[in-house]
Amino acid sequence: MESSEPRPLIAIVDDDLASANLLAMVLEADYDSFIATSGTEAIAMISRRQPDLVLLDIMLPDISGYETCVALQAEPATSKIPVIFITGLEESENEELGFVAGAVDYQSKPINPGILKVRIARILDNTMYIEFLESMLSQKDLTLNMFRDSAKAMLKRSTGDFGFSES
Repeated sequence: MESSEPRPLIAIVDDDLASANLLAMVLEADYDSFIATSGTEAIAMISRRQPDLVLLDIMLPDISGYETCVALQAEPATSKIPVIFITGLEESENEELGFVAGAVDYQSKPINPGILKVRIARILDNTMYIEFLESMLSQKDLTLNMFRDSAKAMLKRSTGDFGFSES
């Protein structure tokens, strides 16, 4: 019996369509995906489709993967979407630039499919856990505000409103 839960959606951004399709095939058993072949196309598609994770090449035909990542991080609607750089650039300076741009991970090509799948699963699990904690914190804040307002109203009723200012 198949699960009715939606599968995570992954954006694959690579100007080499063969590489992008290979990544999509590697992930197809566990994830849905879509492909963008340039930075500007990626930003538009990611903004519209709101994937759960982005696999991003650095060398793109219009703007770099770094610039794409920075643009995604700058927009509230896409700023929390984790980005993994998947690139042929192996120098540590490039990896550092990737992290500075906002990526959560950096993988050099050629990729090991098993390792990439484990990295993706771990990042998605962490992202869902963070979202859960943020939701719980938000609920706690709402509850505290409700109790505070209720206590103020009870105090006002029991003491009468004598015009004392709140501190």
